[in-house]
Amino acid sequence: MFYVTGLPRSSTAWWANLLTVHNHYCYHEPSLDFDGFERDIYIKRRLYEGVGISDSALCTYYKDIVRSGEPMLIIIREPSEVRDSLNRLFDFDCTDAVERMVEMVQSIDHDNIRLYKYENLSDLNKIQEACEF
Repeated sequence: MFYVTGLPRSSTAWWANLLTVHNHYCYHEPSLDFDGFERDIYIKRRLYEGVGISDSALCTYYKDIVRSGEPMLIIIREPSEVRDSLNRLFDFDCTDAVERMVEMVQSIDHDNIRLYKYENLSDLNKIQEACEF
C-alpha cells in the first residue's frame, strides 16, 4: 500500500488520479467501513501491483491501516492558502478548522514519509520523484 495526505485543498484528488495508472490503483477519500474496505483492497491487490489511498483525512485514521515501511507522501501547502480556499468554497471563516488540521497532519508519526511542496505541482521532475517514492 501507499498513501498520500495533506491539508484539504492540497491536491489529494489530483494525486489519486495521477497514481491510478497502468498497474496501480489509488482510492481518493475511500469510505472506511473497514470490513468492506479490507475486502476491496484484497481484491485490488490481486489486480494491481500497487494500491493506495489519497485522502486529506488520512491523519485521522492512518494508525488503523498504515503499516511500518509503507510509503506516505505528505503534501505541504501553506495553511493560509488552504484557509483562503476553504473560506471561498464554504463562505465562512475556516481558520480554526485549518489550525486543527495543521496540528493533526504535523502529528503524523510514521517511519517512511516524504514531504512534497504543493508549489512543485508544476515541476515534472519533482512529480516524477514523488511518484517513484
